Amino acid sequence: MKNSLKTTKVTFVVIMIIGLLVIGLAVYAGFEGTVKKPSKPTGTPAPSPSNAPSVPVNGDATEDAVVMKVDIALKKITVYLPEKDKYLDLSYSGSTDIRTAFGNVISASVLTPASIAEVSYSESENKLLHLYLKNDFWTAEGATDWELTLAQSMIRIGDKNYRISKDVATVGPDGPFDLSQLGVTDVINISGKNGRVYVVELVLGHGTLYVMNEKNFVGGSLFVDNVFAGQITEGMAMSMREGTYEISFSKGDLNGKEEVTINRNGTAVINLEPYEQISTDYGYVDFRIKPADAALYIDNFYYDHTEPVRLAYGTHSVEVAKQGYVTWSGTITVGTETMKQPIELAEQFAPTPTPTPVDEPEITGTDEPVDSPTPTETLIPTPVDPTPTPVKEPEEGEVSVTFIWFPSAVISVDSNYIGTTDASGKLTAKIKYGSHTVSLVRTTIDGQTLPKTYQITINADTPTVLSFPTTGN
Repeated sequence: MKNSLKTTKVTFVVIMIIGLLVIGLAVYAGFEGTVKKPSKPTGTPAPSPSNAPSVPVNGDATEDAVVMKVDIALKKITVYLPEKDKYLDLSYSGSTDIRTAFGNVISASVLTPASIAEVSYSESENKLLHLYLKNDFWTAEGATDWELTLAQSMIRIGDKNYRISKDVATVGPDGPFDLSQLGVTDVINISGKNGRVYVVELVLGHGTLYVMNEKNFVGGSLFVDNVFAGQITEGMAMSMREGTYEISFSKGDLNGKEEVTINRNGTAVINLEPYEQISTDYGYVDFRIKPADAALYIDNFYYDHTEPVRLAYGTHSVEVAKQGYVTWSGTITVGTETMKQPIELAEQFAPTPTPTPVDEPEITGTDEPVDSPTPTETLIPTPVDPTPTPVKEPEEGEVSVTFIWFPSAVISVDSNYIGTTDASGKLTAKIKYGSHTVSLVRTTIDGQTLPKTYQITINADTPTVLSFPTTGN
């Protein structure tokens, strides 16, 4: 009996031990299931409510980047990672999350180079997972007033200085470029944050204009679109912004012009040899004009005649005019080094002639009477209309008139200088009512003066803006 009880107790203990072991294993297994590391979330997260969302993504890396190029055909976006100084070609698809800085979904086709964004990508697959544009960067677009100092990693934009980031991104039509390749005439877009520049985008580059066979033009003037660009020198070369320009050049009696196109990083050449002319003989004509302030026109060009005028040998048409005088027109032939040419204008309305006094008959000392002339009958004209015809009084007053012609043109009214037109070709002046002669004179880039003369009438109904033709000048 005792042995049976002993056996029973031993069996019970063994069962209890086994039961405890089973329970312990179950508890351990349950604990392991509770602390097991979760897998990475799948799918693309929704952007956070902030303007520039930054959320966990299913990728290997999330960084700030600069969009360099978007290839719609290959569905690839090239980005530059400033922190790593590295370029990546990342593929994208319809499921790639691309948004503005305000969280709006956009297409990859609207992305522009030099945009700054936060990107998340799979490094092993070169796959773009999301791209969020950022709006916490400032941008200076179309900058022309800038100066680069590479030695100090500084750039001045207007009157402000910025430090260039060590890993600055450069964006050009042909891809990245070296900042040292920028020219002073280039147009650039600049983006940065606080006082640091992160992106420099080339908008308009530059090329070089070379001048050849310039020997006879050295010391002359070169103009670009009618603006003085410098003195012509031997071996002249100019850096110019890409585009198409009219290049004019002159020295003394030599002149010419050509249209040239400057391509980015390209060259253009102007050959001045065809514009060399055989020397011409000249003479100086001393015009002695009365009245002295009358206008002198030679071959339809206005000339100042206070000094002798230099003219080429040959025949020239001459016109001298002044309001109130009869215009003189004729020709002169220049064939000597110096010559004098007097010209006197007749007044338009001659004064009433002074009657010539009649000599009284001479009285002699004789007593004989002197025969008096037989008086003649004086005929008194019969008045046609005793009532005089009323004469219309001239209008009094003045009005502000805006003249429109070429820029920097000299305008005179009735031979009185009233001013010079501004850069837009405008000049406003007060003109009295009545008829006037308007003289317009402009000087071309080769030193020629081009005059025009018009008759105008100013009254209360005259338009306040008078635009004169510019064609044929």
